[in-house]
Amino acid sequence: MSLDIDVKISEAQPFAERCDALVLFVPEGTKKSFDVFVAVDRRMKKALSGVLKEERFQGKLGETILFHGRGGIAARNVLLTGIGKTGEITEEVFRRASASAVQAARRAACGRVAFTVPAGLKVDETSASRSVLEGALLGAYRFVKFKTKQEEIEPGKKIKSISLLARRTPVLKETIARVRLCVEATYQARDLVNEPPNVLNPAVLADIARATAEEKGLNVRVIEAPELESLGAGAILGVGSGSRVPPRLIELSYSSGKENARKIALVGKGITFDSGGLSLKSSKLMESMKCDMAGAAAVLCAMSALSEIKPDCDVIGVLCAAENMPSGSAIRPGDVLRAMNGKSIEIINTDAEGRLVLADGLAWAVKQGATEIIDLATLTGACVIGLGPYIAGAMGNDNALLKRIVDAGKIVGEMFWELPILNEYDFMVKSDIADIKNLAANNEAGAIQGALFLREFIGNAKWVHLDIAGPAWYEKEFFHIPKNGTGFGVRTLLQYLSNSSK
Repeated sequence: MSLDIDVKISEAQPFAERCDALVLFVPEGTKKSFDVFVAVDRRMKKALSGVLKEERFQGKLGETILFHGRGGIAARNVLLTGIGKTGEITEEVFRRASASAVQAARRAACGRVAFTVPAGLKVDETSASRSVLEGALLGAYRFVKFKTKQEEIEPGKKIKSISLLARRTPVLKETIARVRLCVEATYQARDLVNEPPNVLNPAVLADIARATAEEKGLNVRVIEAPELESLGAGAILGVGSGSRVPPRLIELSYSSGKENARKIALVGKGITFDSGGLSLKSSKLMESMKCDMAGAAAVLCAMSALSEIKPDCDVIGVLCAAENMPSGSAIRPGDVLRAMNGKSIEIINTDAEGRLVLADGLAWAVKQGATEIIDLATLTGACVIGLGPYIAGAMGNDNALLKRIVDAGKIVGEMFWELPILNEYDFMVKSDIADIKNLAANNEAGAIQGALFLREFIGNAKWVHLDIAGPAWYEKEFFHIPKNGTGFGVRTLLQYLSNSSK
């Protein structure tokens, strides 16, 4: 879905704004309403406060009521959305409340939506406006590419424009442009993850990367199987050996044009479908395995925005693209592969394939001179068990870099939790017959095992590993995060790279 929603700033008084739905935020557990609500309610002869009482509206986060407009205001409808307790309102609360509002507006066929922004809170007006817009745009996302029934596509129920009722300052204009850019990149990542695996395979992902590079002024290099063989990239070749579509290592690069610029690598796991290989997954676990390329999608779509963000560092994005399938040519438990950096890997389980493709992707990033590496991967079910669906695991070898990534996530509302990498657990990835193995015999510390394995391929670079297995794919909608592909990680990467020169 493309972001074809018009966004504008309006300095009109709320009662004078012409729109299909005027959104007012309503706090929970207090008789004191926001000033803007009081002003509009007065124009409507207390009709709004009356409906709150009649409907027993509590103002809880996510609660909405659509009230048909009456005399005194220009809006066709007023949409009341709960924002929770005033003492607990944060930027993330604004994102969630505005997403609830825009979804209610779409269901009611209100295409032009105007948002008021309450004043006098701990969140300043610019930050609140940014979060309201982020939540509204992210919440408007739908993936209907393969729908044919008009009643499911609902062409008449589409958000066409979003207005922010705020002062038109240069800072706010710049903020809106940045929000649009980041949301558009997130939309693209969601679309990629939602594509069926018979539509999106390593070859198609490479074509998309080429098109993105041409459109956005990036350099691109697609390393196919013959060249991978000459580079000694036996790990990614092994994973892709069971598929009729050979793997690719895809590199996009952005140059800052600065002399002696830092070189940052973003490395994404790009398993376009994961059957588990010969260590076959159950059919239930396979159902969502088109999402196993969410790390690569996040990297590709973050790279697509760099020509506009213009960070003061050079950035390469590495997509480790393969399809993990069972066949007579697939790798087997017991096989030994050799990665690009020369290390030998004993295969214990072919379903621990993500770390194998990342091994060559990380080694390639080191070869290209990257001094900072951030990898994103739907790597382990253990991380989902430990942290649930809303939080990603974060591990690394440099505390300062790790903190900057986690802090960037906090700003955009993407949550990470730091897990330790313990040298005492090195035995878990040590092999009897090769340098390392891709899975320990026990089920302990699965997320940390994955990080310990990846650490073998980062050379002397500063490195952060983000295990996004939980938040990359949602089983049900959660405010501004849709069901299925979420685009997690894109906004964190862009926030981090925006501050890369600091």
